[in-house]
Order: sequence, then structure tokens, then C-alpha cells
Amino acid sequence: MQDGLAAIDAKNADPDSPEALAATAKAKQATGDYAGAAKAYEQVVAKAPADWPRRSEAIYGWVFSLQHADDDAACVTVGRKYLPEVKGAAIPGD
Repeated sequence: MQDGLAAIDAKNADPDSPEALAATAKAKQATGDYAGAAKAYEQVVAKAPADWPRRSEAIYGWVFSLQHADDDAACVTVGRKYLPEVKGAAIPGD
């Protein structure tokens, strides 16, 4: 449900907003384009303010996508840099 609401918000958002970029990242991830998703999540994290409510989700999505894209070096680098920022559960069921 949360993803559906986020997609509705993204549809009406500026295409360069964190909301729209996150929707793009999720769509790429859903089709198995993990390298493309990782690039999109990187943009989300770069544009999202530190207090953006979905920032932890974006960081987790970035690391997850890098892992599934078999980009081990980038996965470790991003994880070490950003995982200390993750607050609470990054995704439902965490």
C-alpha cells in the first residue's frame, strides 16, 4: 500500500524530485534492472534531504540493487558510507 501511495505522489511530482526518482528506481528494480535501479537510487539519495521520510528506504534500495547487480565494491562503499544513516526499519518487514 505504501508503494502505491508513493507512486501516486510521484506521478504528480517534479521528475527530478526524490519521490519521482524513487518510483523510477523501484520500477527498474521490479524488472530486474538492478544496475539501473542502483543509479536511480543514487540520485534519490543525492537529492533527498537528510530528513526525508523515505531516505532510509532509498539507501537500503541502493545497497540491495548494487548487491543484486553484483557490484560488490560499490555495495561495500555505499554501505559503509550510508548505512549509519538508516533509521528504524528501512522497508516493511525489516
